[in-house]
Amino acid sequence: MKKVISGKVYDTDTSVCIGEIEHGYMDDLNYIRETLYKSQRGNYFLHYIGGANTRYAVSKGNNWYSGSEGILPLTKDEALEWCERNNIAAETIEREFADMVEDA
Repeated sequence: MKKVISGKVYDTDTSVCIGEIEHGYMDDLNYIRETLYKSQRGNYFLHYIGGANTRYAVSKGNNWYSGSEGILPLTKDEALEWCERNNIAAETIEREFADMVEDA
């Protein structure tokens, strides 16, 4: 997916995948897939697909909702929080956010 947001081009085809989560089945109203990417310029973003019963639902009027797909730019702090919240491998987090994590 490719999208321009605030004058920046976010493109899943030219960016590096950092991590991904998926819950449910593609045709399920509760289905969610989120993939964290890092662009060639070092900007983080989330590519999401969500069903009609998820936080990505969009209103179609008259109490009818549909799923959606999109891109959400993230700060580096938000990207790290997403990784921690979604149990991305510690090795991946240490490699990607080496300047932000330390030994306990």
